[in-house]
Amino acid sequence: MCIENWIPTLTSTSILGIVLFCSKDLIINKITQSVKHEYDSKLAELNARLENEKKERQSIRDFVFNNLQKRQDLLYEKQLKAVDSIWKVICHLSQWEFLCEIMCRFKLDKVSDNIENDPKYQEAFKIISELDNTLPKSSINISTNDLRPYLSELLYSYYEAYATIISHYVLLCKLFTNGLTDKFSDTEKMKKLILSVLPHKEKFIEKHGVNSSGFLLEELKEKILYEIKLFLDGKSSSNEDIQKINEIKKSIKDIDDSNQKIEEKLKSNSKQST
Repeated sequence: MCIENWIPTLTSTSILGIVLFCSKDLIINKITQSVKHEYDSKLAELNARLENEKKERQSIRDFVFNNLQKRQDLLYEKQLKAVDSIWKVICHLSQWEFLCEIMCRFKLDKVSDNIENDPKYQEAFKIISELDNTLPKSSINISTNDLRPYLSELLYSYYEAYATIISHYVLLCKLFTNGLTDKFSDTEKMKKLILSVLPHKEKFIEKHGVNSSGFLLEELKEKILYEIKLFLDGKSSSNEDIQKINEIKKSIKDIDDSNQKIEEKLKSNSKQST
């Protein structure tokens, strides 16, 4: 083959090579732009999906938080109402604190031994019962079970102890006013109840006797008020408090059993009188 035949081929190849060489950057740039566009599109799609998921998560968090906040607000509102109600009950019961103090001025064991046969004791308690209508005509117990779920266990235990002590002395006064002897009270059980709520008063009880507990009701009421403030501040019970609560509950049950027996005796006596 002669060289003249190779010249066009070489010329075409050279031109193509030159064109390709000159277009190299353009082709690379074109490919790069294409890849970048596809990458950007997928990245934008991914970001959009992530943003939607973020918004969904935030929406769920907001929903949960708002509902939780509403529940907490509702619970706190009920707690405030429960505290207000329990304090009103305590103020209602406090009208018999004076009666409890009068009772504590007597040696109740001696009164119980002699009340049936001693007209002086009978007359004394009739006078006490008539002072400003001191003795309630019906039971002073007020149901507070519906308040209990919204109060701390320690606060409610202090309230129950206060109510139990007052009920006990009111019932004793009713018993003696009717000329009946007390065969149900246990001074040791009352002592345990007092010391479970006011442990620092042990020396006072040892010195003045367990029946001096009527003079400690105002202090117990102040302790209840302090516990209310702690409760509203969100202070939780410690392990020590839990042990104290159990001790108080046990002591309350013991006194409640005695009070129940006194009430039954009063009812039986009332039926016999009629």
